[in-house]
Amino acid sequence: MKRFPVNATAVFGILLAVGFCFWLDTRLSFRLPAVSGWISWGIVLTGIILLALAETAFLAWGGATGAPADPTKRLVVFGIYRWVRNPIYLGGALVLLGVALARRSPTLLSAAALFSISIHFTVVRSEERRLEADFGQDYLENKRRVPRWIPRVPRKK
Repeated sequence: MKRFPVNATAVFGILLAVGFCFWLDTRLSFRLPAVSGWISWGIVLTGIILLALAETAFLAWGGATGAPADPTKRLVVFGIYRWVRNPIYLGGALVLLGVALARRSPTLLSAAALFSISIHFTVVRSEERRLEADFGQDYLENKRRVPRWIPRVPRKK
């Protein structure tokens, strides 16, 4: 089985940012409206499942781990990737959103929004250019069929 690389700097940075959000929440005089625990933790669980399904597909078919420094050797177009093109980033955003709602944290909600926007305009766009260069027409066809962010049941060919 392929080893999953962990970027220690990224993990440390994420933990530092989340810790800062928690600290900043203690200084704010307002909280988000209460949301049912079932809803918020259901969102977290959905994000975790997306991440697990995406990583499984990368390991099983893509010849990579999903880490930015380890690009796929083959275009992954099955499993969760038949439903949505960016399940890893979507899963991460859902985890942040769910935790923000569970903690009623305006700073984590802001972090989730900033994460999604920055990932879209930096990482996703550059990855799409690389995938188009690496996989050509196969990727363009996949891009036409599969939505970028909002999962959709795969269409019959």
